Amino acid sequence: MNLFSHPFSISATRCGLTLSSAIVLAVGVQAAPATTTPQSAPPKASPSQAPSKLIRRKPAQPNVAPTAPRATPTLPTPPRLVPPRVVPPRVVPPRAAPPRPAPSKPLPPRPVPPRPDAPKPGPHKPSPQPTPRPEPVPSKAQAPKTTPVKAAPTKAAPTKAAPAKSAPATTAPVVASGLTADGKWVPSPLFARASLSLKTLPNGVRGVVRETRGTGLVCVQVWVRAGSRFESEASSGAAHIVETLALRASKNYPRGVTDIGGGAADAIENLGGAVGSLTSRDSTFYSATVDARFLAQALAALSDATLRPHLTSTSVEEGKLEVESSLQRRETDPLLAVVDLSYRATFARHPYRKPAGGTSLGISNLTPERVRQFHNRFYVGRNISVIVVGDVQASGAHALVSKYFGSAAKASGAVPAIPSEKSPSSYKVIERKRPINRAAVALSFRAPGVKSVSDVIAMDVLLAHWREGRDAVLRRVLLGPDKSAEGDNAASEVPTAAPLALGFDVDYLTQRDPSLFIISLVVEPEDRAAAIEATLGEISKIQNQGISEASLARAKRVLSQQYIGQGETVSGQAGALGFYEMIDDYQFAVNYLDRIARVTPADIKRVATIYLSRTAYTQAVIAPAPRERAPDTGSGTITASLPAGELASGR
Repeated sequence: MNLFSHPFSISATRCGLTLSSAIVLAVGVQAAPATTTPQSAPPKASPSQAPSKLIRRKPAQPNVAPTAPRATPTLPTPPRLVPPRVVPPRVVPPRAAPPRPAPSKPLPPRPVPPRPDAPKPGPHKPSPQPTPRPEPVPSKAQAPKTTPVKAAPTKAAPTKAAPAKSAPATTAPVVASGLTADGKWVPSPLFARASLSLKTLPNGVRGVVRETRGTGLVCVQVWVRAGSRFESEASSGAAHIVETLALRASKNYPRGVTDIGGGAADAIENLGGAVGSLTSRDSTFYSATVDARFLAQALAALSDATLRPHLTSTSVEEGKLEVESSLQRRETDPLLAVVDLSYRATFARHPYRKPAGGTSLGISNLTPERVRQFHNRFYVGRNISVIVVGDVQASGAHALVSKYFGSAAKASGAVPAIPSEKSPSSYKVIERKRPINRAAVALSFRAPGVKSVSDVIAMDVLLAHWREGRDAVLRRVLLGPDKSAEGDNAASEVPTAAPLALGFDVDYLTQRDPSLFIISLVVEPEDRAAAIEATLGEISKIQNQGISEASLARAKRVLSQQYIGQGETVSGQAGALGFYEMIDDYQFAVNYLDRIARVTPADIKRVATIYLSRTAYTQAVIAPAPRERAPDTGSGTITASLPAGELASGR
């Protein structure tokens, strides 16, 4: 999945990084030392310790338990998860914008923000906009190097003549995503190849442009291979600091005179646009969505912010304070903390072991000089891709990309080597205790990297089977069935007396290298062993029995709906193209729906068997710590005493 369906949580397309769900838990961060217990096989489940199983990027029933007849928990606030991202399939056919007289003083629209950190933007139906001004056509001197797009539909037809027939040939109707009635394959229309173009500048910057005529909007996203995976121990946190400061002040977009506002962010917002940025393990990106007439201004602002940010000693120290504060808030969330603990416990050498945003210790030790060195080394031509999606002319958009990003420095030296890491060969438990009332558990399995294409898509479909929708399998198993759900398995289930978990999530973010498939749970301490065993049982069921055709069709339908929903906005389309451009190639996003349609029950069973081993995974736990009560000495001062009746009546 990508960052936005997370494509952006698909997690998020999978649209992330961290789990897309959030559960209300008691805060408090008295962290105790971690204990790690390697074992050849998981021990038998017991009430105190047992193996457990726990999304480029929508209003629905959240993955939280229904009300059950159990004692009132210590925390009265109910748990809360981000609702499953189930979007009704709706693809609006392209149509020309209705003619309208141009106003005497056209005002820029207020586009919907791109929400880069959200799992997936919701459906977007922009109002008709004024016809954009024609973009300049690049001259021969400006024309950058062009890389042809593979398998473009405009390719000349084969010279071999079709056999003569008395009646004209007819095309079989499309009956399913990617398939015709006669079994032939039809490319997905979400990213029509004729609307996509790629041009590579002499310095290595790649420009990807997609024309979506009639929307009146354009989204520009600058993606840089400068995520936390490229940081050394001495530069840990530098990627996040650069991303935090870049949009606030740069060479041609300084800070405001009162240190409030200014920078590229204000310049874009003053156009009526929306701006955002995000750091992940593999990349960092900057996004602006504006009226299509302001494409040049958006590119000028983003290029200045990314290529020439102000990284002075003063600004870096201010950025460090802000980042440290956000990291401390993250560390107080048990569900986020247990995911970070999983990565640290599973990866010993690979930089994926560090959080994308850095650690408090790494940020505090970071120097301004290290931040500037990181920017100079990685914000270079070969690491940058500029994605433009919207109501633009491709030739003009490419000319503007060349104008504003042609000055990016060429890379010098080899691409830094990333240490490889073997998959886990044993079961491991790591536990920390904190003063909370409920346990957060993460079951982490080594998952495929983006180069294992068929495995990646199959794992995305398996995630949808377990997590997405009211009738998702793990929802029914852990929280109880939803009687209002309409799905494959909801009708035959009988509600249980109490749910096994208070909330759950399933997360798999596709990354460049093998990463983690995580099932996370929030449970009452006494239900921990049963919830873990029930989750592992569902994994064994897929490994032994496979998945039914009906369940597979439901999972593929839900996942496709999410991806199509993401593609209803220019920012969603740009995010999917940019996300996969960083870890593989933007064509991965173009082919994503077609690859979902090809997944078979055998693929699901195969990936579950290969990657989800009960004897080779990590169980990370944030458990409640015993609370000490102050001894009652019987001493004290009574300042007032009223009869109970008077107190109750308010006399």
